[in-house]
Amino acid sequence: MIQNKKMFFEKITQLPVLPQHVQRLMECINDAEVDVLKVVQILHVDPSLTARVLLVANSPLYGLRREVTRVGQAVMILGLDATRNIALSVSLFQMFRPSSDLILKPDEFWKHSLVVACLARLIAKQLKFEDPENAFTAGLLHDFGKIVIMKYFPKEFSLAVTRAKKQEGLLTELENESFGLDHTEVGKVLCKHWNFPASLSKTITQHHEKIKITWPAPVEDQDLTVIKIANNLAKLIPVGDSGNPFFEIQAIQICRLIGLEEKDVKKIFRQLPEELNHLGAFFDLELSAAFAKPDSNSPRVAMVISDLDEKSYLNLLLSAMGIEAVDYSITQFEEIREAAVIVSEDLIPLHLRKIEKEGILLLSWKDWKASSPLVEQGHFHMLSLHKWMREQLLSQQSQKMGVA
Repeated sequence: MIQNKKMFFEKITQLPVLPQHVQRLMECINDAEVDVLKVVQILHVDPSLTARVLLVANSPLYGLRREVTRVGQAVMILGLDATRNIALSVSLFQMFRPSSDLILKPDEFWKHSLVVACLARLIAKQLKFEDPENAFTAGLLHDFGKIVIMKYFPKEFSLAVTRAKKQEGLLTELENESFGLDHTEVGKVLCKHWNFPASLSKTITQHHEKIKITWPAPVEDQDLTVIKIANNLAKLIPVGDSGNPFFEIQAIQICRLIGLEEKDVKKIFRQLPEELNHLGAFFDLELSAAFAKPDSNSPRVAMVISDLDEKSYLNLLLSAMGIEAVDYSITQFEEIREAAVIVSEDLIPLHLRKIEKEGILLLSWKDWKASSPLVEQGHFHMLSLHKWMREQLLSQQSQKMGVA
């Protein structure tokens, strides 16, 4: 255990500052009286950054018929906030690539961060935020404290991640045991070190806290709300690794509070692969194989789940796995025609006879929850749940999952 918290912070403050031209660019764009010409001049200082800005402007996401060759034109197409995000992303990606010998691989960390950033931007657009790019920035940086811990204390951090994956505790708790602080506190120090806005610092610091969410939220709290949702939805999708395998059920409750319905989240899931595809090319990361999208040929699973939050959670998880969930109440049990059913309560003999007679695969949600020690705290262990789902469902022939 690292006893000296002061020593830890001394190491953090030895971090390199952002490149001067990136700092100037962020200051310029954050200025209420921003000068676009000045932004272009700053970009010209870094040819590699200029090339990245042009690459994004010419991507299919913007659907332009003619090639963009001038930086000024690219900035006008992308917008100032997207331009800032490109500069920040490229700089941080180049500055922090820790050893690949760690249990949490750096590329997998960046994949998770980019998935959260994309989800956050799509959610912000769905909610009609004035500036969805701010949500992207918050998503990109929400876990940045981890990569700093990896850099300076790789063995201790690897042990904390290993223990979290074994369900010995939440990662933030295990970090506190090892370091006397967690990655959100480190992120707060980084925000101060790099002079980031207070709203961004708040999002990074509080994205794991169980805080009371009000809606509509003050503008300065909107990104925090979105990141709490995006960070958890990202764990339903098998892309990247945050080192923290727990899904917080509070994210489902927040979705309901702000009016983000299941159909909205599934729409966002459908939009995600294209965005990840282009970001993967941008960062030279494999992000294209996001997840299976349910269609008319997808396997189907019946669900008889009494808890509303858990029902929504399982519905979205199955959707991300390419499986269509069909909702039933317990009184509709005799109507089930799917070849598998997930139930949250003990079944009566009549229902058990139907299961046996029709050869329906029965999955007890109650039993799985009993095997996961932190469920009562509202934390669902995604590694064990994905394993359970794969073993119980995906190992079955897909034709057995169809309507009988």
